[in-house]
Amino acid sequence: MRGAFRAVRAWWAAIAAALGCLAATEVARATPLPFKEAVATHEPADGTGRIGEAIDGILSADNGWNLRGGQHRQQGALFILEKPVTASIYQVQLSSLAATSGAHPACFSVSVTTDSAPTMNSRWTPLIPKTAFLNDFSQVRQGGIEFQGGRIIIRPHPSPTVLTFRATAPVGNVTAFNLRLFPYTSDGAPGRPASLGCDAQGSLILTEFHVEADPLRSTNIAIGRVATCSGPIVGYLPAWYLTDGFDSTFTHPENPEGQPFHFDFDLGRHMELDHVVIRGRGDGRRPDRLSRYRVQVLQEGSATPAWEASLRSDGSNSGVGGSDIIRNHDGKGTFGGRHLRILNQSRQANSPQIAEVEVYPALRPVLSDWFEDGTPVSAGTELEVSARSRRIAFTVQTSAVPAVKDLITYRWKVVGQGDSWQMIDSSGKAVIAPLPDEGHYRLVVQARHTDGRWDESEANVSLSVLPPWWRRPGRVLALLTSLILLVGVTGWAISVRRIKTELSLARQRATLNQERLRISRDMHDDVGARLTGLALLADRCQKTGSPEALQRLATEARESVAALDEIVWSVNPRHDTVGSLVEHLEDYALSYLQTAGINCLLEVDVPWPEHALGLHERHLLLMASKEALQNTVKHAQADTVTFACRQTSSMLTLQFTDNGLGLPGGVVSGTKGDGVENMRQRLGEAGGSCEIQTAASGGTTVTFRLPLPPQPSSA
Repeated sequence: MRGAFRAVRAWWAAIAAALGCLAATEVARATPLPFKEAVATHEPADGTGRIGEAIDGILSADNGWNLRGGQHRQQGALFILEKPVTASIYQVQLSSLAATSGAHPACFSVSVTTDSAPTMNSRWTPLIPKTAFLNDFSQVRQGGIEFQGGRIIIRPHPSPTVLTFRATAPVGNVTAFNLRLFPYTSDGAPGRPASLGCDAQGSLILTEFHVEADPLRSTNIAIGRVATCSGPIVGYLPAWYLTDGFDSTFTHPENPEGQPFHFDFDLGRHMELDHVVIRGRGDGRRPDRLSRYRVQVLQEGSATPAWEASLRSDGSNSGVGGSDIIRNHDGKGTFGGRHLRILNQSRQANSPQIAEVEVYPALRPVLSDWFEDGTPVSAGTELEVSARSRRIAFTVQTSAVPAVKDLITYRWKVVGQGDSWQMIDSSGKAVIAPLPDEGHYRLVVQARHTDGRWDESEANVSLSVLPPWWRRPGRVLALLTSLILLVGVTGWAISVRRIKTELSLARQRATLNQERLRISRDMHDDVGARLTGLALLADRCQKTGSPEALQRLATEARESVAALDEIVWSVNPRHDTVGSLVEHLEDYALSYLQTAGINCLLEVDVPWPEHALGLHERHLLLMASKEALQNTVKHAQADTVTFACRQTSSMLTLQFTDNGLGLPGGVVSGTKGDGVENMRQRLGEAGGSCEIQTAASGGTTVTFRLPLPPQPSSA
């Protein structure tokens, strides 16, 4: 017996693995498949007990398909689905709840077809059962069920009888199920003719034909979870029957006097719950044994319930195959935790008797990916759209049970606009079109569990459909305010620009005045002094007639002319370019160094000679370059000087390198002296920099860098 139970549990585990059930918290019980029609080869002549009663969902002893009058020959029933179904596993349940003992099938098989218009003559593929359970487990121990290929044989069994079996789906896109009943002679009834059923006349009543697709995939997180007991239970009814997904299995404690007892279920982790389903025995026996009980939800590590509720306190019961659906409002506290407990408060013996425990977490839909007429928009708890818009699209999803998100469906409604629900398939894609009239509404979205019940948690978004802006006083006022501010800011900007222009002109006039003063000073100090010297030399020559005096007079005259030429060059606007400055420096360096007996090498790279360079900057660079050459002649004791010039679009670099004695200490950024300070001061005034270093040849390198103004576009 123990080996048989272990085999069943091993098969269930293999099926769960085949379905990709990586965690027991992510699988559960599915809903019955809906049938739109049932057709049978035989129905009673008096019109009672017709095949339609086998799919009406009514579990009653006087309801179901009756085979009397046709029980000695093969019969069949065709159950056509509302729409094609594809699954990995099918769970089929046959209930025979008639009061007549043994009124259940003796030998039968179930097949499926993919034909678009199913008939008895369609191509049928059998479901091969892998495991099966009867509601009376003493029959299992005695071999009450037998498999012969695709057929299932049930030995005579006292009423009522509920058989459930699971089979791997052989094909996809199933459109109908076919139940075939075969005449069979039981080993316990020798001499009796072969018949379809096991009652005294060999007949049967099929109360309900019930099929579930992929019963291990749903939002129920309890299936497969460990159940523990506070006391002993019936040995051949293990506690794991409560979470195996079979309604036909059940268990109960061995407490003949109805002593206190409870079942505990570990859900694996803390879960916020939506509803709990407690299912009673499906065979109709002892419905009073699920009455006056208590349900508790406990936090991890706590013995004090976070939530609890008393059920059936008046002694009532849910009836045959009934169940109790328990929600947050049925009890008190916080409806969430890791452990579920079911406690017996009844004085009935062997209570509680439970077939299945299902736990469904809160799904809490989340809305995202909002689009208004195809344009992405942002929305949290509020969304504003224009009345001129045509449609709003969004996506719904939930992360509560990710393994079965393809089985979760949704619905939405706009409260205040008809309040009718609109369905969303498992993709979660929804469209609101057309939009409601102008006004303020509330968009509500809910998720549906795989047992068909809607989750009580909702996603709420405040939806405002706004009129055109010219019909919104607030927008008009804001627009007028913005226009006034714009006019004010524009006026202020014009005023600021005018002030800046005037300041710029003032700076230019000041600079021009400074240049005039400089030129006047240079004329007075340099040219004036030279002309005075020329006059004195001329007087001396007149008196003495000495050739030396005449030679000196000629030299001074030439230097005066050169000084005057340089002043004229510096003020000529045609020379306000980089190329003109570089040419002037080349001529000056060659002439000045040659006079001092020093070789001059030129390395010039000026790709944009027409780049503008202002009068002030030209003068400062010229004077600094002269200072650098003068320092070289005076102190370097060099025989060669290299003048290098490099130009980029934003920088002009002038460099003077000699092969003389150099300066002590390597890098001489801190070198002092009037000449050095003059160079740095001039470059600083021009917005550039001056750097003095010991050259690689051992001499000295003086580098001037001056940022250049942007070039005007050639276009």
